[in-house]
Amino acid sequence: MITLHFKYLFVALSPEQRKRDEIALQLFPGIVNNLVPELTCDVEPFDSRLAELYFEALDKAQTASDIGSIFYSSILRESEFPIPRIVVFCTRESRIASLMIENNPAAEWGATSGLYAAIYRHDRFLVWHEMFHLLGAEDCYDTAAPDIAEIPTCGNIGCVMQYAPTEATVSDPPFLCESNRKRIVARHLQG
Repeated sequence: MITLHFKYLFVALSPEQRKRDEIALQLFPGIVNNLVPELTCDVEPFDSRLAELYFEALDKAQTASDIGSIFYSSILRESEFPIPRIVVFCTRESRIASLMIENNPAAEWGATSGLYAAIYRHDRFLVWHEMFHLLGAEDCYDTAAPDIAEIPTCGNIGCVMQYAPTEATVSDPPFLCESNRKRIVARHLQG
């Protein structure tokens, strides 16, 4: 059994947004364990030093990928092991959201880059979608399709990796298609 570590940070959110995101974070370890029983994960808030390193990286970054490079270089210098996956909850108007959208204009609600995600739409299904990306899941939609929301490319209507997952389109707890489950297992347990 492998344990993966997530650290999260809230940046300038309303109490309502924070509460919704905290609920999604609390539920995520159980969802992962249910869908990929070979893995466990823990989810904890940033400590003050990690937050300081993050804001230093954000100040220096020119692009979305710069944030991760600078931030993880700082973590490695400080010997933070194991290296956590980072989830930053912010507003759409924040600098990190702007950099993520500049990097990927289709990232309307949140985006993942390497081992970190920025989430700026505060819905638990979108939170879980981005966090599954951090485990290795891929999108089950084609951005070039005429209607990317029509049918998930995996063929599973309830897959959390579909375009814009919501309570109306995904079961609760969420379903993860077999292709993505296998990707996650291969990434963490077979190599």
